[in-house]
Amino acid sequence: MGFYQDISFYYDSIFPFKQNTFHFLLDCYESVNEKKECKGKILDVACGSGNYAITFAGYCLEVTGNDLDQFMINQAITKNRYNNVSFSSLNMLEIDKSNIAKGSLDFAYCIGNSIVHLDNTKEMESFIQKVYQLLSDGGCFVVQIVNYDRILSQGITSLPTIENQEDGVVFIRDYIHHIDKIEFKTTLIIDSDHMEEEYRQSVMLYPLKSKNLKSLFVNSGFTKIEMFGNFNKEPYSEDISYGLIIKGYKELAV
Repeated sequence: MGFYQDISFYYDSIFPFKQNTFHFLLDCYESVNEKKECKGKILDVACGSGNYAITFAGYCLEVTGNDLDQFMINQAITKNRYNNVSFSSLNMLEIDKSNIAKGSLDFAYCIGNSIVHLDNTKEMESFIQKVYQLLSDGGCFVVQIVNYDRILSQGITSLPTIENQEDGVVFIRDYIHHIDKIEFKTTLIIDSDHMEEEYRQSVMLYPLKSKNLKSLFVNSGFTKIEMFGNFNKEPYSEDISYGLIIKGYKELAV
């Protein structure tokens, strides 16, 4: 099975919808769409089970959610009840092959530490440039990852374990440091009235530092770039922040 295929059925128990995350994304969308009266278009890259894309349904004209994992997309399609929200299985490097017209998006986001699943900064820059081309003038793009400045400098070998006692789910996350990659090893334990199971998976990640991510945004043409430590908009700190969120805007045509 693929890395996320094992956890797809428990994804919402491990990574539940969070209001502060959605409010951050909504603020970004509204910053470019305040005069369009709910007529904007949004792209959710690596959308998982689709919770954030579906929640955007009442705020915009059209929402598109893409994820590489078909099992995630199947869940999103099952949940969806809105005609203006659509989902498809697609590699983020191939978003230029989707049915989204260039220059048509008001807002795009890629959260959940997804971009670091790409192999190197060349692939990441290609992806970011393709998003830039899909955005309309003044459009906004947000990327969220783990703070790898902190992970690398402090030699951190695990992330906090996620526990959902109500659903009987425990998600253990460990890091093994390699020369230029980090091996992300996970253990998913299901202990409920109906079953007792344990799933182990690992995947190689590219530990993208904040200065490098910012450079990718700059090189792709984004302006008004800001970085935050979390979705509560706290300032980003290389040594303290657990996460890194970056947002930038496509420059308005003169």
